[in-house]
Amino acid sequence: MKMTLTGIFFILAGIIYTEAMDVAVDVALNGCTDTDGEKMFGLDGEEMAHSDWKAGNPPMSSIYPKSKVKVGTENSLICYITAFYPPRLNVTWTRNNKMMTQGVSTSQLRVNLKDGTYTMISTLQFTPQDGDMYTCTVEHSALDQPMTREFDVEVPSEPSLGPAVFCGVGLTLGLLGVATGTFFLVKGNQCN
Repeated sequence: MKMTLTGIFFILAGIIYTEAMDVAVDVALNGCTDTDGEKMFGLDGEEMAHSDWKAGNPPMSSIYPKSKVKVGTENSLICYITAFYPPRLNVTWTRNNKMMTQGVSTSQLRVNLKDGTYTMISTLQFTPQDGDMYTCTVEHSALDQPMTREFDVEVPSEPSLGPAVFCGVGLTLGLLGVATGTFFLVKGNQCN
């Protein structure tokens, strides 16, 4: 029994001594901004996280209406901007090359947890008129020049009567041909 208690005592003393030797040498916590180049977050000299604000991922964007466009009916244009880093960017809207500020709203930035890029949605409330051209322009540090997407308001033309008449005449001639062929087939069989 004494041997067992002595063994347990030495084992516990070894565990406590081992834990006491595992002390953090240094702790580093650096902040990062979008104006500085790189920042490192570390613990015990090991890099835990790294941020490089100069290297960037350029955004991709698309523009589309919220619902089907009808001239004179209020609608929303959506500029969907995704896959960009760092998170700072500027979005501007124009109508017929004139800057729009009223009716513009911008969503919160959303981070993509898979790759650390960001997504944002900018919306323009508008009442379309035939021939209007709307643009969404995105400026970002990873782009060499601003990226612009266009949306043209076009009134769908009334369908012409020509294709319907052509189809009707073709169908009538086809049915007439089938009827004539059937007539001659029946008459030919009666003669035999």
